[in-house]
Amino acid sequence: MKRKISLEEFPVADNHCFAFAPKANMITKEQIIRLFSLGGWSVLGSRTVVSSEEASEQVRSAVSFRFAIRLLSDFLRCKRNLDSVIEARNKKSSKFSEYLKELFASVRLEALVIDSGFQPVSVEEFKTYVPARVGWVLRLEPLIKRLLEDETEFDKFVNGFNEALAEGIRKGCVGFKTIIAYRTGLDIASVSEEDAKADFERMVRGVERAAWFGPPVKNLRDYLVRRAIDMCIKHDKVLQIHTGLGDTDILGSKCNPILLEDFLKQPDVQAAKVVLVHGGYPYVLEASWLANVLPNVYLELSSPLPPYFAPAVSVRRYIETLQQTPSKKIVYGSDGAEFPETHWLSAKIAKLTLQLTLEKLVRLGMVGEDDAEEIARDILFENVRRLYKTNCGFW
Repeated sequence: MKRKISLEEFPVADNHCFAFAPKANMITKEQIIRLFSLGGWSVLGSRTVVSSEEASEQVRSAVSFRFAIRLLSDFLRCKRNLDSVIEARNKKSSKFSEYLKELFASVRLEALVIDSGFQPVSVEEFKTYVPARVGWVLRLEPLIKRLLEDETEFDKFVNGFNEALAEGIRKGCVGFKTIIAYRTGLDIASVSEEDAKADFERMVRGVERAAWFGPPVKNLRDYLVRRAIDMCIKHDKVLQIHTGLGDTDILGSKCNPILLEDFLKQPDVQAAKVVLVHGGYPYVLEASWLANVLPNVYLELSSPLPPYFAPAVSVRRYIETLQQTPSKKIVYGSDGAEFPETHWLSAKIAKLTLQLTLEKLVRLGMVGEDDAEEIARDILFENVRRLYKTNCGFW
């Protein structure tokens, strides 16, 4: 190889993340440690059976945590320990807008697609202080939960769902997102209106068991995802589907993206643009195959526990994905939330591992240097721009 590949100046478009509030200008050690907590933010994960001191020690011993502290200390020009990072960060971020500009510019983070499932501020307010393009996707599950609590008649329930999707489109959403892998699994079936209604009526009668996210009602949830797909096709929107593992409330036995095969192969579904969020990690090969054989399916490489779980965006994962999936079908996402450093850390890690991946492919003679740079542009920026450009008001 004639020269080392550098991705420092490549722009980044984040396909999948969350808003953070202005109050994020100050953080504590406890908040940082919680972000790295084993099991994620889920309800089950919060019911810890270990002491807070033991949990803190577990987090501090993780390589992902140590790596994050090193990266942050280098950016902040402080000592490589948590106390120094917190002190330097809070001092620097007291002028929050200036700090965000510097932080995002250091990794050229230029576009964010945020998930409305966790929304500490409105999209419009978020746009006022974030130095990046901002698009947003409407998450289906909070909407479904609210309607299940409010409606007792099936027709009103379905009409409410349809109207909420239409309202999201009127307000400028660029697509929808489902985390049905956390609810009933990715084995989404073709469900008749009669079967969906039967599920709904069982729920109204109290037959369906309760859960923190609302009753499972699998037929009804499958039916609603299908209606969301139809809306995506009609209005040229994108459907994001969480695939693979996540925090502790995921249905681990039903999160493999291969379970989507029958659903995604249906001729009318193939008219929709679908992104497999997290690339199905650890079932990356299955997700890569789906993105390879189905022209409308895209693969997102991101960590299922943002952004501190490096294996999901490791050199190994990039190699496996690029050897099976066209680079035009791969997008980058962070799943960053709560603090802007989560978005930044993920972008730093993704750029580093992608750079190492491309250098390895060049050394092996599989691609040239120009090819490597084109691949990097596709994954880090161009594919997100292309996905959301048409009729989405994002670009």
